Order: sequence, then structure tokens, then C-alpha cells
Amino acid sequence: GPWQFSRPVVVIAGRAGFSATESFVAAMRMLPNVTVIGDTTGGASGNPATFPLANGWQFTVPRWLEFTPDRQPIEGRGVAPQVAIPWTPSTYDSERDPLIDAAVGLLGERNGLYRMAPALEAPPAGSATGPRGTSGGAGAGGAGAGGAAGRGVNQRGNIRGH
Repeated sequence: GPWQFSRPVVVIAGRAGFSATESFVAAMRMLPNVTVIGDTTGGASGNPATFPLANGWQFTVPRWLEFTPDRQPIEGRGVAPQVAIPWTPSTYDSERDPLIDAAVGLLGERNGLYRMAPALEAPPAGSATGPRGTSGGAGAGGAGAGGAAGRGVNQRGNIRGH
């Protein structure tokens, strides 16, 4: 159409995503400005139908088999992310969410707003700090995590900007 959103987009996917979620992830993954991160989706997108058996049990079968735009089956396989960040219980022991951190980092880097950087160490007592609280010695020209645009990640890993 006459207008398209062409800025970077990050889609977070995971094992608990099924059905329409998988169709959405598969379609979005094909766009040049989209990056899918996380884990492979659940692999069950076929609009299941449940049928009863005589003994009170029931069985479920897909009503159709769905494929990704590049003709790969979704059923039983799922849709793989472009950047794999698998879920494990220990991943979420801290106060930070690694998927959100990765998504924000990708968007910031691709939009040119800031550069993700490791947490800064506190400067020695009595030493001067650079602009916006970054260490003056952190990289060329003192850009550090603040970057040339004055945005970045502070000592706690939080994003800051103007």
C-alpha cells in the first residue's frame, strides 16, 4: 500500500505459542525489518478437532496442516526464531527478563538510538565521570554506554535517554 511500517520490529516467540500465534510468527519472520527472538513455537497450528471414542476417551487431530511462507510444515515442528534464546527456569532467577532485554537491545541498535553495553563499573572515588554518568574512559571519545546520542544503559542495566 501507500504506507508501510519499515522500522525495525522484534517479535518474541516461545514454546507456548500455538495456532494463530504460529501463523503470525511465520508471516512476520519473512519481513526484512522483523527479527523473531526467543524459542521455537509449539508446533500445533492445525485447528484441532476432537472426536469421542466408545470407552469415554477422545482423540484430537488437526483439521489441516499449516505451512510457513517458505513451505515448511509448522505441525510438529513449530517456527524457529532467528535469534534463539531458549527458556530455562534459571534464566529468570534475576530481576531482568532476557527476552525483553534482547528485544530492546536489538531495537535500539537497529534504530541507532543507543548501543547496548555491559553494565558500567562505578568510577574510583574522587574521579570525574563523563557525560550522563558514563565513565570518561569507556571507549573512543568517552562515548561508553551513553553513545554519541547520549542514550544507553546505566549501571543497573536500565535504558536511559533524553
